[in-house]
Amino acid sequence: MNGPLSEVLDGQREADLQRAARALLKEPLLTADGPYTDEFRLVRRHAAELREWFERNVGWTLRTDADAARLRKTPGTLTDATHPAREAARTALPFTRRRYVLLCLTLAALERGESQVALGRLAEQVVLAAADPELVAAGITFTLERRDERLDLAAVVRLLLRLGVLRRVAGDEEAYVSGSGDVLYDVRRRVLAGMPASLRGPSMIEAEHFEERLVEMTAQTALDSDELRFRAIRWKLTRRLLDDPVLCSTTTP
Repeated sequence: MNGPLSEVLDGQREADLQRAARALLKEPLLTADGPYTDEFRLVRRHAAELREWFERNVGWTLRTDADAARLRKTPGTLTDATHPAREAARTALPFTRRRYVLLCLTLAALERGESQVALGRLAEQVVLAAADPELVAAGITFTLERRDERLDLAAVVRLLLRLGVLRRVAGDEEAYVSGSGDVLYDVRRRVLAGMPASLRGPSMIEAEHFEERLVEMTAQTALDSDELRFRAIRWKLTRRLLDDPVLCSTTTP
């Protein structure tokens, strides 16, 4: 097809690809019934091209199915703390260290659980997991005896609701926090399985210090050639540009 119509179609396709890529960079986990349904459809439609571009230019993998699209991102700077998880609320406060731990414990409990779970039952499982001696030695405690602890768990659950890992069936988190009720959720296991983004599972990591563990979890294949080392440098630079794009403006004198 040649002529103006083909140019219009090519331009629309290019615009759709850019929109889909931007959506994945903003929300690396998109669901079919989430807040970005149009973008999810575009990602599904152009999955092959998006997958090839991300793998070639930044070494990220893209997995898509009927329920979700997951871009497994590795940041250009592993110790950059300027892009935290945030509350799925008007305040959008960044997650604290305890909330990150609760998020990991909650995901582990959901992975071992059934297709439905009540928040009270989930909290019990998290409390049991938080009693691990290594967590206690690290200063992490979680007993549900204080309101602020229940608020932390509610914030974690609301994040998982926004990401599409959980779907609320009945109840409200505020009632749970106040001790006047419970909440029932469907667990979307296929979306849950896409949450981890590391190249290696934490149980396979032998390093003890935090920074070294991050390096091992995100390490690519052995860089035993000039080509692989150059590719790693290019990937790292491109990842940093995508994470923190530099916008330049020019003025006419």
